[in-house]
Amino acid sequence: MSLGKLPLELLFRMSLYLDRVDEVRLASVNKKARGILLPPIYMFNVRYQGSSGLFRAISMGESDILARMLFDFKADANIKDAKSRTPIFHAIQGAVARGNERIVRLLIDHGVDVNAVAPKPGTALHIAANHGFKSIAELLLATDQKVNMDAVDENGAIALAVAVRRQKREIVSLILAKGSVPINKKDKFRKSALVYAVEAENLHLVSDLLDIDDVDPNGLGISPPISIAAARGNLPMVERFLSRPDIDVSPKSGVTPLYCAAKEGHLQVVRRLLSLGDKIDIQQTVGDRTALSIACDGFHFEIAKLLIQHQTRICHSAASYWKSKVVDTAVSAFKNIMFAYLYLLQKRGA
Repeated sequence: MSLGKLPLELLFRMSLYLDRVDEVRLASVNKKARGILLPPIYMFNVRYQGSSGLFRAISMGESDILARMLFDFKADANIKDAKSRTPIFHAIQGAVARGNERIVRLLIDHGVDVNAVAPKPGTALHIAANHGFKSIAELLLATDQKVNMDAVDENGAIALAVAVRRQKREIVSLILAKGSVPINKKDKFRKSALVYAVEAENLHLVSDLLDIDDVDPNGLGISPPISIAAARGNLPMVERFLSRPDIDVSPKSGVTPLYCAAKEGHLQVVRRLLSLGDKIDIQQTVGDRTALSIACDGFHFEIAKLLIQHQTRICHSAASYWKSKVVDTAVSAFKNIMFAYLYLLQKRGA
């Protein structure tokens, strides 16, 4: 006969001779046994063991036991495990795995600190943003507590940036709707939410962020966001940036969008940028290189010709680069001949 078929009276008598670990195992033999044996075990845990049993109740999905621990036994909802995580972190993972959000609701109703920060995942909102747990994010943002939108994870990223990087648009919308978001905040990689949206080439997210007046479309990270879009030849995204009246298409620091598009050979993007006229400084250099010289380096003849037609002047340092170039391979020879041709073409006013 299995333990699960024994009378409850006999199971209860057996529990009197077991230590706590074996008593918990005995309580797991069937639902009725859990209902009788587990409550006193957890009550003892709350009173004498610092409420650590909360983690076990959550991991087992025992929402009824959790409710009793919180509301009847007055367990500490903000106790931390060995990794400095409070029960809310375990609850979010378990809620999604089991489709049981009641545990998260119980913790929130009992006043769990939704802004608690663990070293690696950040806050509970970071976890929801990272995994796309929309319903959990809604619960967290709807709490009476003021959610700390400035909190960061181990990479220095706010929850908004995490949601954007993971392309969880619904959660991005929830966070933006909540307000008080440091939307231009950069992580330790010098990337903002807007930069992550551009790198993902997600035009919807880029548009959502650019619709916010407070977002800085020129925010410098590794490169200006529009320059990243130009380097990838993403003309619709470049157009979206150009729709912002405060966009700077010739930033004084960092690489320019024209330089990036010319370097990567994106003719249509170069043509669109040149159509901006005086807004584009086509003679601006990155280091000692102009858009023309970098286009020549990449054998992008059509782009080079287009730049010359827009009366680009090759900077002195670029001309010096050509004159001093040592021709030792067929490839470098071709590059120098091409550069010389374009240089002479410009000098003749073509």
